[in-house]
Amino acid sequence: MTFYLFEINIILYETTLMFKAKYSGINYFGRIYDIKEELKKKFHKEVDIADKNALNKIGKKYILPGGVKYV
Repeated sequence: MTFYLFEINIILYETTLMFKAKYSGINYFGRIYDIKEELKKKFHKEVDIADKNALNKIGKKYILPGGVKYV
């Protein structure tokens, strides 16, 4: 079986207190963007990062129940 990975999707479940303290406010979003770009370069794939709390009802209904792998 061949598996092709076209993109990487990451859901942030809990941001650690240390991360929040270091990257507060607008710096939080800047750091998330930097992480996204670093992963994109490393894996040569499109990367999406979303906060679980920012998902709407549809996202929570269809993405979270079966489509998330915890690592």
